[in-house]
Amino acid sequence: MKKYFTLLVFFLVPLCAIAQTPKFTYVTEFQALPEFGPTLAVAVDSHGGLYFLQFSSPNPNMTACIYVADPLNANSANDLILVDDAIADTNVPSGRGMHGLTVDSKGNVYIALESGANTTATIRKLSPAPEFKPVDEFGGGVVWPEKRYTGLDIMNDDILIAITWTDVDFWNAHDPYSPFLHSLTGGQTYQRDCAYNPNTGDIYLSRNRGLGVTPVDSCSVVRGGSANNLAGYTQIEMNFIPQGGIGGEYGAHNQKIGYDAVNDFIMIPDYERSQHVMAFYRPSDLTNPVTVIDTTDSPNGPTAYPTDAAAYTNSKGETYVFITTWTDKRILIYQLGEVTDVWGWDLF
Repeated sequence: MKKYFTLLVFFLVPLCAIAQTPKFTYVTEFQALPEFGPTLAVAVDSHGGLYFLQFSSPNPNMTACIYVADPLNANSANDLILVDDAIADTNVPSGRGMHGLTVDSKGNVYIALESGANTTATIRKLSPAPEFKPVDEFGGGVVWPEKRYTGLDIMNDDILIAITWTDVDFWNAHDPYSPFLHSLTGGQTYQRDCAYNPNTGDIYLSRNRGLGVTPVDSCSVVRGGSANNLAGYTQIEMNFIPQGGIGGEYGAHNQKIGYDAVNDFIMIPDYERSQHVMAFYRPSDLTNPVTVIDTTDSPNGPTAYPTDAAAYTNSKGETYVFITTWTDKRILIYQLGEVTDVWGWDLF
């Protein structure tokens, strides 16, 4: 009998470990560039290099794309590189700016400028760091799509997902002037961002707008298709994550979304708690997050508005999560699991 009990314990221990609540540990943080506006979208390349966008607020033309080669050790403005080919010659009013951001497997960077007008909104494709040159095949590096895109994600190196407040478009990532590969309409305003799940083919759409309703849903979903079957995406389904959204007639820009394919986390801000948090959901259960980051462990105090999150897992299996913040323009870095020796880590 003892033998069987020992075997039972042997098999149950891994199951208990799997069932444990994921824990994130604070690592470090740094400030965005002070001459630009609030931080918005964030993305990580395959080498762990970090990109983030800053918005135009409170004044016009305060939008920018920033690159950080070694975010774990970024501690001054000298570590932040302005991607100066990120914006076409457009006058960007206050309350608008670069909104969508993604990086493909080769390191090419895609940036959507939501300028407030169809005629001046753009999408750019730039070469990998540190050159950031306009990619000629992509319309000379910048296109004017006559649509105000708010979110971007890459399905693969050939297909770009771009969303407006109500639409989802699938672009040829090499020939932007070819017809859309596929397009959906009928989303519920205001869609802010998109995140692709390569494990299931699902596309998550963060959104926020609540008119006299509680709770406010924060995420819609598009499913049924794949990169090889775009026609399988037939509708935008509402209320995928039925809580956590910012209420109000117009919602707010600062509710983006990310997906960690390695650890199977949907990462989205939850603004319905008294302390706003970055929530981590399993796609199989959207009733409650499996864990949250409330940033109260930051030595600079909690942030009021966590905005977007991107995850990176290095060759050692260490996962880092990078969180942008709206009003205080910080980028916070957390590690999944316990941390032992912060400055001994090798991100690359």
